[in-house]
Amino acid sequence: MTGFEYFLFGLLKAALTGAVAGSVISLVCLNWDRICRWFQARISLKARDIDNVGFSLQERLASGDYRTVYGIFNKKTHQVLDTETVSSGRIDDTVAEVHRGTNLVLFPN
Repeated sequence: MTGFEYFLFGLLKAALTGAVAGSVISLVCLNWDRICRWFQARISLKARDIDNVGFSLQERLASGDYRTVYGIFNKKTHQVLDTETVSSGRIDDTVAEVHRGTNLVLFPN
C-alpha cells in the first residue's frame, strides 16, 4: 500500500465509524449496479478536478454482514467530497470480485 493509499484508508475508516458525513443505508444485498448508478449521478463532481478519484472501502463485520463505503476523494486536498455507506447482509458477485484481496479499491479518472 502506498503512503497515499494508507492515508486514504485511515480517512475512510473514519467514514466507516461515522466521523465523515454522507448518507447511510441498509440493504439486504449490495449490488454493483447500485454503486455504478451512485457514481454516474456524481460524474460532474468527479470530473470537476483531475485529483478527484472514486473509491470503495469494504469491511466484513463480526456479524458476517458487510459495511461498504464508496465515494469521491480529492487526492490533493485530502478531502472526502461525497460518500454513501451501505450495510448489507450480502454483496453480489461483481462487488465481491472487485474487492477480492483488498478492502480499498480506487477508481482513477
